[in-house]
Amino acid sequence: QFLYFIGLPETAQPNTPQRQRIMSGWGNATMGRPPSQGMAARPGSQGVPGSRQGTRYGQQAGVGGSLQQKVEVHARPGVMREGMKSSAGPTAHGGGGRQVQDRSYYMGVIRPRVTEITAEIERLRQEEDRITNNSGMLLQMQQKQRSLQEELGKLKTALSDVNFAVEQSTNGDPEAIAATAHQLKQQNAESRRAVDKLFLQAKEATSAQKKQQAELDEELKRLDERLRGSDPGLYAQYRSARDEAYRVSDQVASMQQEIRAQDTKMDSLNMTLAQDPDKKRAAAMMLEIISKRQQRDEMQRECAISIDEERQQLVQKAKATSQDIDVLQRQTAEMRDSIQETQGRVAALDDDLSEYSGDNARKFQELQDRDREMTEFIDTFKEREKEELVKIENLEGVITVLLEHISRKQQLKAQMPNENAALNMEQMGAELGQREGQLNEAKATFERLQKQLEEKKEDFEKVKFLEQKITTELATIATRMEEQTHDIERFSDLDGLRRDIEARKKNLTAARAKMSVQRDSAKQQLHILSKEAESAKQQLTEDQVYSSMQQQEQRLRVVWQASFALSDFVRQKEKETQYQGTKADCVRLVDEIQVELRDPKRLDNSTVQVMPM
Repeated sequence: QFLYFIGLPETAQPNTPQRQRIMSGWGNATMGRPPSQGMAARPGSQGVPGSRQGTRYGQQAGVGGSLQQKVEVHARPGVMREGMKSSAGPTAHGGGGRQVQDRSYYMGVIRPRVTEITAEIERLRQEEDRITNNSGMLLQMQQKQRSLQEELGKLKTALSDVNFAVEQSTNGDPEAIAATAHQLKQQNAESRRAVDKLFLQAKEATSAQKKQQAELDEELKRLDERLRGSDPGLYAQYRSARDEAYRVSDQVASMQQEIRAQDTKMDSLNMTLAQDPDKKRAAAMMLEIISKRQQRDEMQRECAISIDEERQQLVQKAKATSQDIDVLQRQTAEMRDSIQETQGRVAALDDDLSEYSGDNARKFQELQDRDREMTEFIDTFKEREKEELVKIENLEGVITVLLEHISRKQQLKAQMPNENAALNMEQMGAELGQREGQLNEAKATFERLQKQLEEKKEDFEKVKFLEQKITTELATIATRMEEQTHDIERFSDLDGLRRDIEARKKNLTAARAKMSVQRDSAKQQLHILSKEAESAKQQLTEDQVYSSMQQQEQRLRVVWQASFALSDFVRQKEKETQYQGTKADCVRLVDEIQVELRDPKRLDNSTVQVMPM
């Protein structure tokens, strides 16, 4: 805090009353702030060298008083007043000049702050533990809340139903309630009848399916008996192939189900990756890393092989390739022979089917006849429709002509004279009755033709639907026959299947042996590398430079923590010792005092009030 007296007039000398009044006000202003603790007994920093100050009772020599008593920071400013002293002389506090606190003062200030920070850290740790414990309880309470909300929803629904029933029974009309109940009973009865009808239809469909399955089983049994009677060896092959086909179909179904599950899982994972670009990029990078690692391993294996070993491998590959070519040629010849044999069998089976007679053949013949009739009807439907439309148009023309003739007769009747009116009326009445009969016959014919047209359209729709159904069934049967023929061709070649299985078994055995060798070599390399890593770690632990670096790192960590605490303390004290507001007040006060001092008349007639700082 600074205060300057500029331009004092001659009338305001120190011994004048004005000077005494101003200094008394200034003394009050400077004494408005309480003195710091221990200020009167505090020695100055400009004492005479060589003089030893006495120690108080209970204190040790050479130790500052701030270490043995609690120091209030707000009562001990870092820099004492200079230029803002009271009316006492400069030697009242042990000499003038800048007053600076020593190291012990700051240590005494920092220790309480360290204690407070430690207590705050402990409190925050306890708060964290409490929040962690409360999170588990919060999860349980949320689950309980959801269950209670569901139960509350059910109870609300039941309560609304009960309230509605009570309201209807209290305020509603009994007749209306009875009518509603009767209507609901009728609806329930209709629903029950519909459900019973659907159940009967399902039961009939199930029985029809069972019947068809039984017929199919019976047909298969007869076919088995025929095959068993014709050729036992062929029947044994057929039986084994059929069992193998059933087993393979079961395996295919299970594998397809597993594939669908894996596809669903892969789709969900792809959706997750698509939603998160970071995961998508990470997955792409991982795939690229795996491919690069595989390429690296392959190149390492190729580089690790010597020239002689590579030459031997090439020779072995050439021999294996030539053997595979021979095997494939032999398999091709065998497959060609088996195809010819199978074609002969198929031709024989076709002959047997053509000679086969029975209920199935009769049904098939009836189905073909019905299909032929429906085809003819569909082909001639457009022509018949045109003919019927022409007939309808002709009848409509006839009806129009008759109506015009009747209207003309009515006009002539109005213009006829009265003589022979009765005879003419009888003739015209007879003619009118005849025309009305013809008109009624034409109308009846038209209605009959309309009904026939509607019936033909309905028959056409039924035939069209039946044709689609038959086409679908025929396509399904043809597809099934092709699949069964392909399965027969494939499973009839038992030697080829056996060779394929043996070749696959050999490949898997060779791959297993190769993988075992790689595993053993990898284990040995891993063991060697682990030993090298342990030895390197032991050497690093025993190294003095590493130990000294660890110690220096620990020291740096401690120094950084202390520096952070000190910087935090300094920032806080800077915030506490902001002097801009006080400076502004002092400058304003100086301006007011200078104005008063420059005008002696105003100084005599008024008094200056100095606000305390």
